[in-house]
Amino acid sequence: MSEFLFVYGTLRRSLAHPMHTVLAGGSTFIGDATCPGRLFDLGFYPGAVLDDACDARIRGEMYQLADGAGVLAALDRYEGCSADDSLPHEYERVLVDVMAADGTTHRAWVYAYRGPLDQVTKIADGDYAAHCRLIVRAESPTDYDAIDQVNDVAFGGDGESRLIRALRNRADFDSGLSLVAEREGVVIGHILFTSIRIDGEGGSTPAQALAPMAVLPDWQNQGIGSRLVRVGLRMCRERRHGIVVVLGHPKYYPRFGFVPAPPIGIAPPFPVSDDAFMVCALKHGALDNVCGNVCYPREFDDVS
Repeated sequence: MSEFLFVYGTLRRSLAHPMHTVLAGGSTFIGDATCPGRLFDLGFYPGAVLDDACDARIRGEMYQLADGAGVLAALDRYEGCSADDSLPHEYERVLVDVMAADGTTHRAWVYAYRGPLDQVTKIADGDYAAHCRLIVRAESPTDYDAIDQVNDVAFGGDGESRLIRALRNRADFDSGLSLVAEREGVVIGHILFTSIRIDGEGGSTPAQALAPMAVLPDWQNQGIGSRLVRVGLRMCRERRHGIVVVLGHPKYYPRFGFVPAPPIGIAPPFPVSDDAFMVCALKHGALDNVCGNVCYPREFDDVS
């Protein structure tokens, strides 16, 4: 009996991953296909959580295997779920009903994700190839007007865009922490991290403030904001920053590692509910013995 394989991530043809040549060499491409479940961005690759009762579909490609044993053994090693890989495996190869573009259904192998979901981003349309066309990169001067437009539209005014332009004039402004989300050459999102201080009795501790973060309305609720936050935090770590604070929704930012700041002794400079003013430690022990009042640059006061 013929064996089929459904791939939804780095093995898809359009992503040109080296392992695709292994798949292509031992199989025949059948066509686009879908299976029920939800897809998540794990950082450098996706993970599929399969669910027959789910209305959402995961989009990918189906292949008929000519050398099933050889191809699957190679892919098991690639996915880290071979017999030689230590447990627990992040992925498990399972059989699931996959629907081809013509409506026919085949029983196909799929690599299902078995890891935690508390620090991952959902790919709303279930299409990793389309998701990868979203580029997150540092701003350039040619992006300034587009960044203004994203913030003005998202916030319904020009306060945030005026703040960003004012912060660019500071000596400590880091353009590498002013990131844009670009889809097919169009800037659709933006996030900024700015140097701040936490002033306490023992002195001042440097930190970063996440503000503002904006996504055009037509692109909201598609995981773009989450991509911006995750890439931004990674860039902060690479620059050896240890602490980030944010004023934001208490049900949104904890997924990235933020916790309420006032209960641990870090106070905002303005009246705000404790659960909305949050802090994230980017390295172990970064918040040890850190307490005091957060001090933003004067530009935050000047632009209102």
